[in-house]
Amino acid sequence: MNEIDPKKGCCNNITPFVLMIALCVHATFEGLALGLQTKLNPAMSIMLAIFIHKGAAGSALGISLVKAFPNDFRLVR
Repeated sequence: MNEIDPKKGCCNNITPFVLMIALCVHATFEGLALGLQTKLNPAMSIMLAIFIHKGAAGSALGISLVKAFPNDFRLVR
């Protein structure tokens, strides 16, 4: 009898792409918030916050891709 492996399913491979779309929308709103600033100090604060958490968001996306496609690093790059 064939049993379905819960780790392998159709939805596991779509997760990183949904995360990528969500991060793109998030980055758009970050850019809007930065672009709407009229003074230098608030703009620098937002820019610093964007720089700090872009690394974490990129790492989360990379980890999600590696988990979804462990044998195909071409997709991860």
